Amino acid sequence: MMRWMMECMAASAGMDVPVYPGPGHDQDPADPGVIDDLNGVSLGCDDELNQTSSLILLGLVDMDASRGQNGIQLLLTAEQEAQQIVNAARNAKLARLKQAKEEAEKEVAEFRAQMEADFQRTLAETSGDSGANVKRLEKETEEKIQHLKTEADRISHDVVDMLLKVSGKTTYVPKTL
Repeated sequence: MMRWMMECMAASAGMDVPVYPGPGHDQDPADPGVIDDLNGVSLGCDDELNQTSSLILLGLVDMDASRGQNGIQLLLTAEQEAQQIVNAARNAKLARLKQAKEEAEKEVAEFRAQMEADFQRTLAETSGDSGANVKRLEKETEEKIQHLKTEADRISHDVVDMLLKVSGKTTYVPKTL
């Protein structure tokens, strides 16, 4: 359309311009008088200005209508592609969430099994043979009592001397009681 307008302007200025109507037209490119064929109407550049301007308007309206249809179709196609991309991203996200959930459940199960095994082992160690535990505790208690008696015998004389010094009496206490 733009070429047609430029050729009309050049022809009206008296310039000899070859005219090529463009693809899709059945006009002879060697005929310089024919500019365009819009809906079966052939016009030359020497036609009146109002006919040219009305033809330009008709061509623009026709071009805008086809562009509008192509634009709508292009927008619909782009919307479908965008929806497919969004759906693919949503599905990928759901797959990652499902995988993360499965991995977390697996880790929880492993941790639970480990804690249960530790508990069972501790339980077996502490309450496995109660008779052995009683004997072990009696032996430890007897050893501690013996240790305390030995220590008391060793420091009792020093304690009595300190008490007498503090109280101010100087009474002799024999080492053996």
